[in-house]
Amino acid sequence: DRYITDFLIRRDGSSLFGLDQRWHTYYRASGAYRLSQESWWFTDKIEEFKLRVSYGTAGGRPNFFARFETWNVSGGSVQKLNLGNTDLKPEFAKELEFGVDLAFLDRFSLEVTRAKSEVEDQILFVPLASYFGYGNQWQNAGTLETDTWEISLQGIVLQQKGLSLTFGVGWDRTRQLIKKLDVPAYVFAPPNTQGLRVFRIEEGEEFGALFGHRFVQNSNDLVPQGVTSAEFSQFQVNDDGYFVWVGTGNSFQDGISKQLWGTTSDPLSNGVSYEWGNPIRWEDETGSEFTKIGSIVPDFNLSFSTNLQWKGFSVYALLDAQIGGDIYSETGQWGFSEFTIAENDQAGKAEGLKKPTLYYSRLYSTLDPNSHFVDSGEYLKVRELSARYSFNRNQLSGLFGGLLNKVTIGVIGRNLFTFTSYHQGFDPEVGISGGQGGSAVLSRVDAFRYPNFRSITGVLEIEL
Repeated sequence: DRYITDFLIRRDGSSLFGLDQRWHTYYRASGAYRLSQESWWFTDKIEEFKLRVSYGTAGGRPNFFARFETWNVSGGSVQKLNLGNTDLKPEFAKELEFGVDLAFLDRFSLEVTRAKSEVEDQILFVPLASYFGYGNQWQNAGTLETDTWEISLQGIVLQQKGLSLTFGVGWDRTRQLIKKLDVPAYVFAPPNTQGLRVFRIEEGEEFGALFGHRFVQNSNDLVPQGVTSAEFSQFQVNDDGYFVWVGTGNSFQDGISKQLWGTTSDPLSNGVSYEWGNPIRWEDETGSEFTKIGSIVPDFNLSFSTNLQWKGFSVYALLDAQIGGDIYSETGQWGFSEFTIAENDQAGKAEGLKKPTLYYSRLYSTLDPNSHFVDSGEYLKVRELSARYSFNRNQLSGLFGGLLNKVTIGVIGRNLFTFTSYHQGFDPEVGISGGQGGSAVLSRVDAFRYPNFRSITGVLEIEL
């Protein structure tokens, strides 16, 4: 009643790996100590106080074709695609978890958990040098380190005869770091994104980092490009938040009235000429434009649920939220290519704020990832709201000769409302499964996906 232990060992085999790597052994061990069951426990206000710890290992498998050469046939032409790997072995995951469980005041329960994991021999889709003749190969090439906190609180607010009100609150936060990489850093594209290479795999970088180029937004961004302090007066921040060249004595709103759109500056002290009013790509001291432009990893997640019961009537609500984290909107970027997205529609704008199509073409920049299409992934959702009423046996005694024991009618609404600052797509809860990102939780790219459906369901339950 005080000490709880568990131990497991297993041996797994899979033909997805080479002959020498098919069989591997895994194990887990866990223990818990219920201090509140000891004779010396000092208070009856805390009914349960349990410390727990566990450690376990597991393996991860690749897709079916990872260890085989693959070829592409197009228009009668056969081309090498991916190089096989007969030495591929399972990813090896180790996780240490410890936590505290409490029940107190006969009303509340609290769970606090911290989990630290490390995945060695990660199976990554690695780009190959041209002399291999193949473009990529699945390799055991990295180590990923993850640190997660989870807190859960449940409680009874009100408990009377025929009336109760309960609630639940959840909070979690995850950090994930590429601890080791056995190949040079590279970027990859999630599947079905037309090669949008936006995720960076680099030792020491967080997993989920978005990379590309960004546009200058303040005077400090121009410093690496060699613009002198005296020349900063020729630049202004426009209504989109971009630091643009407007010339001496002009405002960014003078483009139409002074016919400045399409004009170009004389070379400044850095030797660069700037197009009037157009966004400027940031670059570092070496001239590289490639930099971190965002991260899909949220600061934390929250959830709240509550359940009210009064006699035969019950109402349940569930809300959840993501705080922090970004989305890359490929949907928005494609819309810029044809000038069909809402941002390009300038109806109702003041004359000085209207911009030519060249301005939006600069932001589109083909399908190279850039900061303009990194949008906030924060949201609050009414995930579920339901109401039910149950007729008991006494209320149903006059129907069907007393055959019915209980009848419940109700309605359930799911994904009812979304509150978000994400504006370049339908729904911030998007992502792409498969590929190197693995899941839609990690590949937060909005690529022409339908929004999550709102559903309303009627309920009729009959108990005999």
